Amino acid sequence: MAELTVTLIGLGRLGSSIGLALAGYQARPKMHNRFTVWGIDALEENRKIAKQLGAVEHAHASLFGGIEKSDLIVLATELEATHQWLRDLAPRLREGCVILELSPLKLPTLHVGAEYLPPTLHLIGATATLNPRYLWDGLDDVHHAQADLFVGGTFMLAPSVTAHPQAIELAHEFCKLLGATPHFIDPIEHDGIVAITEGLPIVLGLATFTAFADQDGWGEVQRLSNPAFGRITHRLMDSTAPALAQQLTHNHENVVRQLDVLMSRLAEIRAVLKEGDELAIESLFNHADQAYSAWLKRRSGGRWDDLLEAVDQHRQTSFLAGFLGGYLAERLTQRKDEN
Repeated sequence: MAELTVTLIGLGRLGSSIGLALAGYQARPKMHNRFTVWGIDALEENRKIAKQLGAVEHAHASLFGGIEKSDLIVLATELEATHQWLRDLAPRLREGCVILELSPLKLPTLHVGAEYLPPTLHLIGATATLNPRYLWDGLDDVHHAQADLFVGGTFMLAPSVTAHPQAIELAHEFCKLLGATPHFIDPIEHDGIVAITEGLPIVLGLATFTAFADQDGWGEVQRLSNPAFGRITHRLMDSTAPALAQQLTHNHENVVRQLDVLMSRLAEIRAVLKEGDELAIESLFNHADQAYSAWLKRRSGGRWDDLLEAVDQHRQTSFLAGFLGGYLAERLTQRKDEN
């Protein structure tokens, strides 16, 4: 039986959920590994709750003396905090230690690792897509840590170029133990995708809230706010202003590029909406419903084998790029002829 010492740095939802998953694994009648789990978090509440939940055996506010014995470090912190931890950890860890970092962006984090970590330490970037059961909750704190948070999800892995194959294998098997399917991804591709899945929601929440919070009538808007408004703006409360700003600015080229695509699409939708054409708007939602249902089916079932085929089909039949553009051109041409 292999015995591993794991240190979780950051005891929010992700870090504490990893601890709970390890505790659940060790409660099984037959197990092949034994984990000693330590935790580090500056917030007393996070440390207290993580211990109460059983996610960690011991918790500290900062680096502790025994961290040199860690076989695996899991960095579950915000971007800049992750970079600072990599700088602080470099001289403290023993040779062969594997660092699994869960920050939102891989390219800048791998660059920091290359600068500060010796080749005897093995950095592997990882991004978790969660159990489909939690796809909609938008909750991100230690109070909502779950042992099955990663079950049925995916860990996107981006190892550093110097990571040893055995270290990569350890990270791979560790993610499987948590209940997720590991999948390797290029860090450049990863950050480009994250600009869509994380960056744009941040921008939309910021724009939606600030566009109206200073306007006359904001008091009544607040009274009428319900889950739809809360869901699109909740990222403003999920993290701190510096952390959100860093996530955008460290990936600004990708975010701007995807924002341009989004603004173009919004302009197309606005043009149809301005005409009040209910049939076109309904067709748009019908098409979105089909594509959304296909995505949700894959995401919920964790089945991606048909993804490339579906992408090709989507490119060929895209409503907004095809039919909607043609529909607008036809309507405008008809209107010009009528005049």
